[in-house]
Amino acid sequence: MQIIICDEHLMFSEALSSLMAQRGHRVLARISSPDEAVDVLDRHEADVWLTELEFVGYEGAAAVRRLRALEPGLPIVVFTAHRDTNLLHEALAEGADGVALKTEGIDEVERLLRRVCALPFKTSHGRTGPDKAWSQRARASVQRQSSRVATQSLTQKEQEVMLRLARGESTSAVAAGLGVSVSTVRTHLQHLYVKLDVHSRLELVAYAVRNGMVRVEGAPAMSA
Repeated sequence: MQIIICDEHLMFSEALSSLMAQRGHRVLARISSPDEAVDVLDRHEADVWLTELEFVGYEGAAAVRRLRALEPGLPIVVFTAHRDTNLLHEALAEGADGVALKTEGIDEVERLLRRVCALPFKTSHGRTGPDKAWSQRARASVQRQSSRVATQSLTQKEQEVMLRLARGESTSAVAAGLGVSVSTVRTHLQHLYVKLDVHSRLELVAYAVRNGMVRVEGAPAMSA
């Protein structure tokens, strides 16, 4: 793959460029702002953008919007430290073809780059563009990432409470099973509601099952 990296942290982009080269990819250019993109596109024919989300002068997903406007068909992969799910969805709405978190590492972003570049795409140089199905897969990827981030923020006790609720246990049964008071279980519940952005036990269990945080039969399936 021929990649253009856009990240204002130059030491990070230099390290990322080196890692990509070790894996057989060619980084055509490293730029620190979307403002530099026009000149780079004039000099290079890339396969994909690999970009952070926010830059000085670019709030929200404005950087993605800028890159998409410059080269409408060139795939964009966001590789970001931002964990705000709303911001990630905004990036997809503005034209990103995939999102990976920097905490997930180089293997995950390379897999994402390969999937994006395996799709047909069209740029001003005459190639064909990514289909709409990828956008749906990208959005599903953000949902999975959001679930992983949320799960990593849960304490062991909170995970146990969630698992027992998914098994159908009452508050008193959960308390007895964990050897704690009912008020302690209710405190854990409140923390779960806040961390997972749900508002009831039913929503909590539905969220946990839907995102693979527990298996339907009751065995834990927590993300690593």
